[in-house]
Amino acid sequence: MASTAIKEPELWRRRLYVPFYKVSEAARYTHSSSNTVARWHRLSVLPTRQVRDDLSYMQLIELAVVAAMRRAKIPLAEIKAGRDYFARALGTEYPFATYSFKADGKRIVMDYQEIEPKTGLGKLIYSDGQLGWKEVVELLLQEFDYEEDGLAVRWHVGGIKSRVLIDPQLAFGSPNVSGVATWALKERYNGGESVSDLANDFDLEEQSVIDALNFEGIEPDFDRVSLWVN
Repeated sequence: MASTAIKEPELWRRRLYVPFYKVSEAARYTHSSSNTVARWHRLSVLPTRQVRDDLSYMQLIELAVVAAMRRAKIPLAEIKAGRDYFARALGTEYPFATYSFKADGKRIVMDYQEIEPKTGLGKLIYSDGQLGWKEVVELLLQEFDYEEDGLAVRWHVGGIKSRVLIDPQLAFGSPNVSGVATWALKERYNGGESVSDLANDFDLEEQSVIDALNFEGIEPDFDRVSLWVN
């Protein structure tokens, strides 16, 4: 029993770093394009990713933060330089995926700006009408759930108000609601089942099914008749 208790956390941790997400999937989750993600890789913005490899969960979280910074009009070269500084300051390979970045990121940017006064990251702190830390980065970081060791181990990828999340412990890391993959609900819905059918079959609340279908780009038809009505 003692050896099992030691090995299980190690297996769980390992799954965070296993390539799983295709570039097209990662692009959709981060509201980017596949070509954009590939370009970020070529410029070495994404950590330790090999050409043509899928992305790991940790790389996906980093990608989400990079995408948020790009929406704030921060140049890629400056994001990369800043990320390298954050990695050294926080002592981790994946600084954007840590609670320390959420808690101290603003201060770290200010410290970095003293070293590199011309860095574009200052836009995140001293906004001149552009979207800044609170509107872009902080809003995204609220979607992450952190464990005691400070890693962002769950992402509410559908948004703060949605029940859709990515958790490497559930649904093999696919976006899911209560462990049911959103793609599975989409396929069943497209096969003719109603929201109530899916909720009953998977023991879900109807709102969870609605959130899953919305995430998959489907606006449910609430007038659809259940397949099980005689």
